[in-house]
Amino acid sequence: MGANQLVIIFLLGIVLTNASHYRGGSLSWSIHENTTNGSSSTVLVRITQRHSYRKTYSSNTFCNQTTIATGGMIGDGSVTCLGDCSGISSNGSVYTIPTFSTNVPCTDFNDDFDYSSGEGSVDVIVPRDVRFTYAVQSCCWISLLEGSGSWSLALVVDTHTRRNGKLNNSPKTASNPVVQVQLGRTHTIPIPMADTDGDALRCRWGNTTQECGSICVPKGQLQAFPCQLTYEATTLGYEGIALVIEDYDPITNETLSSIPLQFLIRIVDQTQVTVLPDLNYTGSPILQACTVPPVYVGDRHHGACIGVASNTTITERIVVKVPCNESSTTITDILTVSPSGMIKSPITVDLNNNDTYIMFIEWTPLPEQYGIHQLCFTPVDSIGQNGQQVCYTFQVDVGAPQFINGSMTPKGLVLRNQALWSISTDRNIVPPHRQ
Repeated sequence: MGANQLVIIFLLGIVLTNASHYRGGSLSWSIHENTTNGSSSTVLVRITQRHSYRKTYSSNTFCNQTTIATGGMIGDGSVTCLGDCSGISSNGSVYTIPTFSTNVPCTDFNDDFDYSSGEGSVDVIVPRDVRFTYAVQSCCWISLLEGSGSWSLALVVDTHTRRNGKLNNSPKTASNPVVQVQLGRTHTIPIPMADTDGDALRCRWGNTTQECGSICVPKGQLQAFPCQLTYEATTLGYEGIALVIEDYDPITNETLSSIPLQFLIRIVDQTQVTVLPDLNYTGSPILQACTVPPVYVGDRHHGACIGVASNTTITERIVVKVPCNESSTTITDILTVSPSGMIKSPITVDLNNNDTYIMFIEWTPLPEQYGIHQLCFTPVDSIGQNGQQVCYTFQVDVGAPQFINGSMTPKGLVLRNQALWSISTDRNIVPPHRQ
C-alpha cells in the first residue's frame, strides 16, 4: 500500500457499558446409571452450571489464560432450592435439598467483549420421587434496552421414575454470552439442544420471575424445534434473552424437566468502509475490506453429535473463512464456550487458501465428565464483524442403544410380501437432522 493511500475501517455506534456484571448462563442436571440403587430412597444428581460475567468487574470474575491453566474459579452467589426444600420425607427419612456455590472453573474469556465464562458440576444427594426447582438469583445485568435489574435462572429437577422404568436426565444447551448482530438487519440465532435420553425437545420464552428475573419480555420470534431465534435489530444497545429448554413426553405432552439459557444480544451499527483515493498512486491494487461477516466452513455441521470415551483424547478442526476473495480482512479471533479441560490452538491461516483459517481443539474428558457437553464458537474478523455461532455436542461415556431381546416383530413364518419389521431398543433413537 502506498504511503498516500488511506483506508479507514470502523464500526459505528458500538455501545459500551459497565453498569454491572452478569452476562448469562445455563444449568442442567443428570443422573448417572452407576450411582442409582433401586432400593435406595435417595439418588445422586449431578448439577452442571455455566455462568458468564464481566471480566473486569472484580477478582471473583477475572479470568485469563493462567486462570484457565491453573483451574482458577470464577463465580458470584449460590444455587438455592426454591419453595419447600427442607423436611422432605422419603421412606421414613427427612431430607433437605442442599445449597451450593456458583463458583466454576473458568474455561473461556474475551478482552474485547469483556467477559469470563466457566462451567463446572456439583453432585448432590436428593430423595427419590421429588420434583423441585433450583435457582440462581442476584443482581445485576448490564444496562439493557429492556430490563436491567436482577437475574434469575430456574432449573426444574425431577427424580420420579419415568414410564419406561428409568430416571430422567435434563436436556443440555449452551451459547456464547454475547451474540453480536448488526443494526437494520434480521438475524437468525440457532440454539443448540441435546438430550442423553433422546427425548423430544422444545424451547420457549421464560415467563415467570423465577425463570427470567427482569428480562422476561420476548425479543423476536422463537421457533420451538429446532430451537431458533429470529431477531430484528432496530436499536443500538444490549438485549437480555431468557429461554427455557424442555424435554417432554410426546404422547402426554408432559414436561419432564426444564433448564434455563440466558445470554446477551449486542446490537452494533453496520460496518462502514471508506477508501480515500490518491489519483497519483501507481502501486499494486489496494485490497478492499470484506463487509460480509465471516462464515464457518468446517468438517461438521452445526449441532453435530460426537461420541467420546473418558480418558480418551479427541481432536477436532474448526475452520472459518472470510467470504470474499483477496480482501484485506482477516480472522482475528474465534470466540468459544467450551467444556472444562478443552485446549484451543492458536488460529492459523490455511496454507492452501489465504481466506481460510483453522483452529484445533483437543479434549480428554475425565470419567466424572460423563454425559453431554457442548462447544460453541463464533468467528470474529479484523473489522469487528461476528459470524454466526456454531455448536457441537459431545457425548461422554454415553453407550449406544441396545436391542431388546425378543422384541422383534413379526416372528416365525411370515408372508413373502412382508415389508414392515420392528425391533425395540432400551432408549429412544433420535434421527439425525440439520439445525
